[in-house]
Amino acid sequence: MYFITEKTSETGQKFEVVSKKLKAVFKAQKEIAKKYGFDKFRGRHWVVAGGFSSVIFNDETKIDKTVWKQNKYGEWMPKLNSVVGKEIAASFKGCPTVGSEDLNMCIGFDGALFQTIGYAGNCETHFGFIVEREWKVKIPKDCTEVTETEYNKMFKIK
Repeated sequence: MYFITEKTSETGQKFEVVSKKLKAVFKAQKEIAKKYGFDKFRGRHWVVAGGFSSVIFNDETKIDKTVWKQNKYGEWMPKLNSVVGKEIAASFKGCPTVGSEDLNMCIGFDGALFQTIGYAGNCETHFGFIVEREWKVKIPKDCTEVTETEYNKMFKIK
């Protein structure tokens, strides 16, 4: 089920808080990636956005293997037996995150394990979210149900 809410609505203001938090998360991730020289990364497990679970270097010849260890998927994590590796791990751990509860609480959904609303914020006037029908979510009054086609057009989803 697809819903929209105006950015100025009560629910929209809750999404705005999450949107600002997401921007801070993405900025922090980019700064950490630049600082330590990796090009891509996977976000931390069990969060909507933020943190790091592993990193990828485009030029693996520049990897200091006294600081980084390769996981079974060919990606890299800092070694915890080196001072620099511990520093990197601490910065990873300190990176802000947005959890499923942050999104779910925008509409007052207490959720359950693995039930996170979908979210779209790339429209100038509205936020969008998606819930599964079987979740039996009570949708706030300032939200409007739309078709999938309308939702995809509004948020430029192909």
